[in-house]
Amino acid sequence: MFQSVGDCLKLRTKSLFIDYTCSFWSILFPLILAILFSITIPKDDNKKFCPIKVSIVYSSKESKDLYTTMNLAKTSLGNPVFQVELCSEMIAKDKLSSGIIDVYIKKKNRCQIICNKENSLTNIVKTYVEWYEQTKGNSDLGLHMNYVMKECTEDSFYKNDAYFLSLLAMAAFLAFHWGIRITTDLEENQSKLGAHCRIIPVARRSLVLQNFLAVCMVELVANLMLDGFIILVRKLELLSVFPYILLVQMLTSLVGVLVGVLFGTIVNADLKTKQKWGERFGFFTGFLGGIVFYKVDVNLPILGKLNPVNVAADAMFHVYFIKDMKLYGRNIVILLCMVVILIVTEIRIVRRKIYARM
Repeated sequence: MFQSVGDCLKLRTKSLFIDYTCSFWSILFPLILAILFSITIPKDDNKKFCPIKVSIVYSSKESKDLYTTMNLAKTSLGNPVFQVELCSEMIAKDKLSSGIIDVYIKKKNRCQIICNKENSLTNIVKTYVEWYEQTKGNSDLGLHMNYVMKECTEDSFYKNDAYFLSLLAMAAFLAFHWGIRITTDLEENQSKLGAHCRIIPVARRSLVLQNFLAVCMVELVANLMLDGFIILVRKLELLSVFPYILLVQMLTSLVGVLVGVLFGTIVNADLKTKQKWGERFGFFTGFLGGIVFYKVDVNLPILGKLNPVNVAADAMFHVYFIKDMKLYGRNIVILLCMVVILIVTEIRIVRRKIYARM
């Protein structure tokens, strides 16, 4: 029995690899982007860390306390991490648009970090402010910031490498193409394979499990190929945290597959139409996930937490640059919650379809 299951799984995996559309978007497209990123995005090998220029909008005593605390932050060499000033919001906006400062902070219910685009320097400010709000300036803040000083403000820190972490996250989520494909294959009115599976004496649960395992194997190969390229060609030092990075990738791929399955179940269209909509959806999530802009996560943080690409990129950033397992674990929990919610939703929709046919 196990041999027959293994043979079916092997054949199903081969059939997925020869799906040229899904293979292109899930395997080749991320590699092409990685090559383009490597050519166009320089690696700052010899660039020294400079203080991050921050303006704080003065609104209350809490703003002045944050200003004082950020002024005291030092690197391991004793140099200041931030170049901070207090000013009005209008002046801060003008300086940000002119490129005089990297980011400005304004206080409402919580601190808001405003910047022109995503980069690792603004992520350092975001992380610092998050820790400041959680610890309220106690000794834990200094302990956390030791990681930032060591990993993010020394000569070994390459701010452009953060784009490759976003690429890893987006590439993993592109697994939703496989979810669309396997859902269509199991529908007898949408594909010849589905019609064939309908009449052969094979349990539907067994078919679903084989498709799921086959997709996991394909995604594992795709993620390892992209990781290998980034490690060997871009020279990112991912090996020290590779198990954590791979865990994020596989969880994001799982979320992507489940999103594709949900999309394929809800939308009544042929495979090509579903794939076209899937391509647009992939670009949209990658756009919101930080490949291009950072403003969405700053102005609409709830939308950032709902976007798997953004959550995965955030987890990789914290484990690779900052070595903060607490924030990394929080993002892992968010991805796991997405998996559970998608599975429950899919089961409910399938049950309703079954009852409707009765």
